[in-house]
Order: sequence, then C-alpha cells, then structure tokens
Amino acid sequence: VLGIGDRHLENFMLESATGRLVGIDFGASFGVATLTLPVPELMGVRLTRQLTSFLKPLDSSILLKTHMCHVLRALRARQGEVMRVMEVFISEPLVDWGQNARKLSAEQQKKIIEVDADSSTSTDTTPSASAEASGQHTSDVTSASSTSGGVEDAWARQRIKAVARKLCGGSSASITLSEAEQSLVKEVKKNIDTIKEVVLGPQDSLRRKRLQEGLSVEQQVDVLLEQATDPNILACTWIGWKPWL
Repeated sequence: VLGIGDRHLENFMLESATGRLVGIDFGASFGVATLTLPVPELMGVRLTRQLTSFLKPLDSSILLKTHMCHVLRALRARQGEVMRVMEVFISEPLVDWGQNARKLSAEQQKKIIEVDADSSTSTDTTPSASAEASGQHTSDVTSASSTSGGVEDAWARQRIKAVARKLCGGSSASITLSEAEQSLVKEVKKNIDTIKEVVLGPQDSLRRKRLQEGLSVEQQVDVLLEQATDPNILACTWIGWKPWL
C-alpha cells in the first residue's frame, strides 16, 4: 500500500530470538523505486525464494494470500482513516519529493499539474461504500489543498493518490505503469513501451485481464502476487537486488 521498494537482501534483518524478518530502510517509499531508480522496480512487493522457502512445507502462495487479503480488506474498510493519516505527507512533503519534482522535464511537470488539477473531477473521486460508511470520501486527501502550489505540491498529491487507488481496488500493474511513465530516468522514458509489455506480461496474464480499477480484494492480491513472481520482471531487476534468491 505504501509502495516501499529497494527491497534488496541488505534491507532485511533476522531477529535471532524468534526468526522473524524485520525490514529496514524505507527511503524508497510511495513508488520512488519505480520513479527514480536507473533500473526501475516493476513489482509491488518482494516475493522471491528467499521469502517463500522458509515457509515450507506450507504453501506460501496460499498462506501469504490469505494474510494479505485480511490486511488489505481491513485497510480498505477504514480507508478514510488511513487517508487522513496520509495528509501529513501533503502538508509536510518529504524533502526528496521536492527534489524529484524539480528534476522532471517541462513536459512531465505540465502533465503532473494537469492530472492533479483533474483529480477533483475524475471518476475515482466517487466514494466507496466503506468510505461513505465512515463519513469520509476517498478523494478528500487527493483533492485536499488543491489550490495551485506548483509542481512540488502536485507531485506530493500524486504520491498519495497512488495509495488512494490501492485502497479503492486499483491494479498494481496499472499503478506501476503510471509511476514508470513519470520516471525521472531518460532511458526509462525512452523504453517505456517495452517496460509496459514487461509489466503487463503475456496476453493471458491476470495483469492484462484486471487492469481496471475497482478490483475486489482477492483480485488485487492475485494481480500483485502474479506481478511479483513473474520471471520476466525479476530478470529485468537490478542485479544488486538479487532476484534469483
């Protein structure tokens, strides 16, 4: 949900007393690993053999999917509260966000500002049933402080809008593509069509069938897991990420 990337092996620690995995270094959050890295991360989570093998003899795909569905369902049921917490990232954006926004080309800056301006009238501002029940529209945060504050403010709102999309049933593949299209890296922009095909996978993939918004919790998790375990995506990952482990 928070788009935490840069999940190479050095960013996992093992608690020796319990065997629990502890993640560290959350600097590449909110899709930054796709937006700014020279070799963009094209998966939403790390789910390589390093993480699945230690669950054996249990079926990791079934076990993890069950827990992921429970967590995502709880977050979507309270999306109003979650998005209110996210407001701090709009009123007090991360320093890196301002720096990244200023690195955008003039064309990218114009596009982000236009998309941000359209947010309040786009179709995804329609509140879900769960949001209505909590008295909170899902668009409150993405349209909050919507007065023009330049590309830096627009960039911050777009990062939070990605969270809102996930809580409204957005496809992880679609969100990854949106982030790749805003990449700061020249080579990524040059090869965006190829990257799109890699992210979407083969013609019969779930990512192509379920690219729309408004997916169920189970559909969202299925797409996320398929994307995270696609050998073609893993083969395109930065070598220091060690996707073969």
